[in-house]
Amino acid sequence: MKRGDWVVFDPQRRRQIGRVASVGDKVAFVCYSHGCTAASSPLDLLVPYDPDLFPDLAPDARIGFHRFDDYCPSYDPTFCPQCRGKRHE
Repeated sequence: MKRGDWVVFDPQRRRQIGRVASVGDKVAFVCYSHGCTAASSPLDLLVPYDPDLFPDLAPDARIGFHRFDDYCPSYDPTFCPQCRGKRHE
């Protein structure tokens, strides 16, 4: 699992698709919404996204906002207007 990978959180119960922002020893920080924030998610509750296994889920390019663009640093509320709660023009 690496930055940018699509994953499914808690596939047996909650089934929420997200995109990995960073990976640690026991958790990954995963974006689940259209904002720049990422939630700490236990690795044992994450599985790689596979469209054949999860036909009801689909990646959404808006998840993580610009966090996965080359010009965007790791979460930095002083850099990104969206992180400051403002809209991009």
